[in-house]
Amino acid sequence: MSRHALRRAALAGGWLGQYALDTMSERDVAAAVAAMRHEGEAAGRNAAQLRDLRVVVRVTGAADRIDVLSSRLGPLAEAGVTEVIVDVDWNDESGPARSLEKLRAPATRV
Repeated sequence: MSRHALRRAALAGGWLGQYALDTMSERDVAAAVAAMRHEGEAAGRNAAQLRDLRVVVRVTGAADRIDVLSSRLGPLAEAGVTEVIVDVDWNDESGPARSLEKLRAPATRV
């Protein structure tokens, strides 16, 4: 992501990034969040505003691999992610509820 895009995100109060589960790097997410905070500081945002940035990550390719994504929620939170958007398995009626339960458990520990 470009420096200018990260600056706009910092000024707007947040960022929505999209990653494929197979290629997502928590290190890259953390670097983007750090750069966004740096750009926000350079633009005059105060520390509280930068601490409260909304960082949303949409993860594709996880509908049938929610367990894998679930194990990565802690590292994503540590990287600065505040929300995660995922696809769920709609092939059976209980798919969304199963996904929610698998994702909720680690999220409550963070």
